[in-house]
Amino acid sequence: MIFFTYLHGILDPTPVQKKVLYYSDEGMPRKVKHQKYFAAHRIEFLPSNWLSLGLSESVIYGDRSVELGYVIPVNIFWSEGHDLKYDDNILWAFDTEVRFWKGLTGYGELLLDELKMSKIGTDSWHNQAGYLGGVRWINPLGLSQHEWGIEYTRLRPFVYGHFFNINLPTHYGYSLGSTLPPNSDELRTSWKFFLRPDFTIDLFSIFRRHGTTFEGQDLVGGSIHEMAGGNLKIKEHYPFLDGKREDLQEIGVQGCFRVLERVELKALFGMGKYIDDRYQRFSFGLFWNY
Repeated sequence: MIFFTYLHGILDPTPVQKKVLYYSDEGMPRKVKHQKYFAAHRIEFLPSNWLSLGLSESVIYGDRSVELGYVIPVNIFWSEGHDLKYDDNILWAFDTEVRFWKGLTGYGELLLDELKMSKIGTDSWHNQAGYLGGVRWINPLGLSQHEWGIEYTRLRPFVYGHFFNINLPTHYGYSLGSTLPPNSDELRTSWKFFLRPDFTIDLFSIFRRHGTTFEGQDLVGGSIHEMAGGNLKIKEHYPFLDGKREDLQEIGVQGCFRVLERVELKALFGMGKYIDDRYQRFSFGLFWNY
């Protein structure tokens, strides 16, 4: 089976000002609204009941009206962007899921931002890639109503970044991609207990490494905002986890109660270490998946 998905939407331009006020030589005021758009398409191939393969392409563009070439679902955005000669933010992703046997699934994803194929696996500026891999095991060791999982994510320096803030993959200032910042990796484990169909307990652990820029030093690519602003001096090599280390280790428990089909009540307690400081945190909230 083959599935194809396409979408096109409007994004909030934050941190770019939503409107700019300027005056003509005659003193007449005018407001110009910054426009920001997101388009994406994906093809998924299921050659068997145990394997799925996916290819996705997305583009973030703005400061102009809707681009016809990005509205055509089957158009190649990368080719369209080069033809338009705009510096739009185009990303590719390849993903797969393998069902080893009943209840045990492995999955992975490769994200390509700024990339030369010959530079994959190096610390080159042209290796702005992200990697994700994980395993999910339902009813592990014969334990019914349990689920175990482990997942590793790695983002090279400057992944998701762009020279213009209007082209960042964000909405209201929040990333549309991974919650992990670039120049980071994270190993996360989880053991879930499904006490009832609407009530889950999750025991989790997080091990995260992150490299951020020392104040006054050359940028190391630890934030999606670092490429914008004109402060970047492009070098050939950007080692992974370069800069000031901000590592985190945490263990915790989270309870989730589904109040309605799309409404959940969640409570979380975690304890761990961030850089050299130990901490405890507690959160409680009502979540609506609209």
